[in-house]
Amino acid sequence: MKNKITLLLLFYMSVILPAQSEPQLSGYFIDAPVTGLYYETSSGHQGFTDKGRFEYDEGDAVKFYLGQDNRGALISAISGQEIVTPNNISTQPSRSINLTRLLMSLDSTPNNRNNITIDDSVRNNTGLINTLNNLDLSYLDSHLDEFQLAFVSIEEAARHLKKSHEYIKDRFASEHKVLDGKDTVFIYETVKKRDYKGNICAINLDQLRNPYYHAPIGKTVFEITDDTIIEYPSIGDRFKGCQLDPSNDQKVVVSPLSEFGGGRGLVSCASQGCRQYQLNGFYIDDRQDGSDWKYRSIAINYDEKTHLLMEKSQGLGKKKHIEHNNVAEGVTFIYPKRKESFIDYSGVWIKKTFNGSETSSQCVLMKGDRLLEGPKETDHCPITESSYQLMDKFLYRDAWWLNETGKTALSALNVTVSWFDIDKGDQYTSWEYLPVNESWLGGTIYQYNQIKILDKHGLPSLKTIKTSMYTKYDE
Repeated sequence: MKNKITLLLLFYMSVILPAQSEPQLSGYFIDAPVTGLYYETSSGHQGFTDKGRFEYDEGDAVKFYLGQDNRGALISAISGQEIVTPNNISTQPSRSINLTRLLMSLDSTPNNRNNITIDDSVRNNTGLINTLNNLDLSYLDSHLDEFQLAFVSIEEAARHLKKSHEYIKDRFASEHKVLDGKDTVFIYETVKKRDYKGNICAINLDQLRNPYYHAPIGKTVFEITDDTIIEYPSIGDRFKGCQLDPSNDQKVVVSPLSEFGGGRGLVSCASQGCRQYQLNGFYIDDRQDGSDWKYRSIAINYDEKTHLLMEKSQGLGKKKHIEHNNVAEGVTFIYPKRKESFIDYSGVWIKKTFNGSETSSQCVLMKGDRLLEGPKETDHCPITESSYQLMDKFLYRDAWWLNETGKTALSALNVTVSWFDIDKGDQYTSWEYLPVNESWLGGTIYQYNQIKILDKHGLPSLKTIKTSMYTKYDE
């Protein structure tokens, strides 16, 4: 009888007790390992990173903030993954290095660069948080007078990032193949951010109808076999200054794989299958290349969920053998051609705007090539079009990527645009978007309204006047 009672109790317990959920995963924010960043995930995990560690569930999007909670400065939204670094939280080369400069400068333990600690004195600094919410980290040097900090140099941050990726490779290298690149046709989209002289590369909206004008966006289609690279006809990725120099060659070009050399990146591992550590890294290129000397940082990272490989390069300035400014920047997005390459932006978004010490929020409906305004200062947005009012197109001219299809290319959401306003003069807006899931949705659209100035080195720079973040509304 006792056995029957025990069995009966066990039966009822199995009915009453909830099913055990899949255990959460652990990720690490490493620049070296960072303690004190606030994070929250789409499945509800939240807290502060502890020596880089954070918790997430499979399929999560993760947001990282500098502050005590999600009212702090949003660093980035990214897909949940084991390793997060400044290199893969942004599509902008300068923004990644400048985030490292910022974290190193805020570190409460500067004598120990093997770890970075962001303590309460930083997280509670509302002045700092407001300043961060009102700038584009890509142009940090234009805002240095707004901080009470002694920032480390770009060169020091670059060396630190290189050391961090060596740490990652030593501790997290896995032989699991994340990308089989052999006999796969890839799209290679390049966005030019600066030329080597330091000129800001922006799409001139006033010139788009000019047949002789070419935007700073290139595109190449290629395939890797066992011993060759096959390049298919495309517009190409050669630039004259900031303008694309389009290719008219309509022939298929087959080249030996050995001509592309190098022991890193997709070319080096595609034919055997690439491991995560082979597609993630930070390098300093310091070598002679023909008649030129290369001195630049190269960051690569691959997101297994989005199937997106990013390569970012940034010139590191003058040195021996280099007399020009050497500050060229660019970002390249590489993905399989079979992968849908257009982002469906249609729907309701919450727009949060930072303008000085003032913040505001508004519901916005994106529909085709139109932008419609909805209720303000609310977290609950209506989903019916009748609740929104159509905006004058002149007021969102800089959202140049809006079109009748309701979809846009990733490169279109990661450029700077410029135009002339008869009352205000030259105007600039920088856009940034990083996908966080397989459908390339879930990310935050950043909009930086800016003016052009000269930085402390006398180079053209952009100073952010107003920052807006668009987050897709979850009904």
